[in-house]
Amino acid sequence: MGELLMFNKIQAIRYASTEVYVITWNDTLAYARNLMMRHNISRLVVVEDKKPVGIISQRDLLSAISKLDSDFEGRNLDEILIKDIISRNIKTLDTNASVKDACKLMNGQNIGSVVLTDNNKNLAGIFTKTDAIKAFTEYGSGKWKVIDIMEKVVTTINRFQSLKKAIDLFVHDRADIIIVTDNKVPIGVISLKNILTYRVDLLLKSRSIKYTRAKGGIEESSFTEIGGKIKQQPLVEDLMTPLQNAVGENDDLVKAASLMLKFGVSGMPVVDNLGTLVGVVTKTNIVSLISKV
Repeated sequence: MGELLMFNKIQAIRYASTEVYVITWNDTLAYARNLMMRHNISRLVVVEDKKPVGIISQRDLLSAISKLDSDFEGRNLDEILIKDIISRNIKTLDTNASVKDACKLMNGQNIGSVVLTDNNKNLAGIFTKTDAIKAFTEYGSGKWKVIDIMEKVVTTINRFQSLKKAIDLFVHDRADIIIVTDNKVPIGVISLKNILTYRVDLLLKSRSIKYTRAKGGIEESSFTEIGGKIKQQPLVEDLMTPLQNAVGENDDLVKAASLMLKFGVSGMPVVDNLGTLVGVVTKTNIVSLISKV
């Protein structure tokens, strides 16, 4: 039991990023997107006088992009400000907070990170689900199996489906990760970063020209008009990260956590002895576990 309480005794700041990329309310979505892509980060903290007042994540950015026509009158990313899409409802903890404290807050509020502040309420760091996974790999070995927390309902997509379909799954279904399958066998994963690498703002504002059926009638291979030029929309297989590993139900949960860190993904597909997809285990599942032990 003493070892299980370890997460309650380790300070979150030990794993948090203390060099935090920040923006202001008057920066644009284009600037935020470019900053995330350039530095391979998933969120930015909005500051005023060194104090954190907001946060924008890749999901927030993608959600805004999906509403460019409906909510922003067709404006471009360099015409929309951070203050137009983000509220001041930021969740913070002080630097004495434990890993468990941070996970409880993330789990309870359904958020992906917690901002840490010093005694003067100035920005001191940011603790994410990835940081929680790092702590788990150090102290969780031999205590849980994948089957203990895995989800059997998996968000999947076919390799021939469109990028727009993947966007819809992230924005409207709030998927953590999308597993790409071929005949029920996982062959790749899609993350928010995979999608934001494309100029999806241009794609979503473009005009659809025509549709042609893929072999077997699985989905469409569509073409769009962007800036007067006809371009084929990227398909799922164009943007997915090919699957290099999967885990089994009886594998140590730390194995799954370690693979998430190694490949930079938010979850791992769970397969049976035949390689058929039977579930998924995500960073969110592990954060929830830490919050309860």
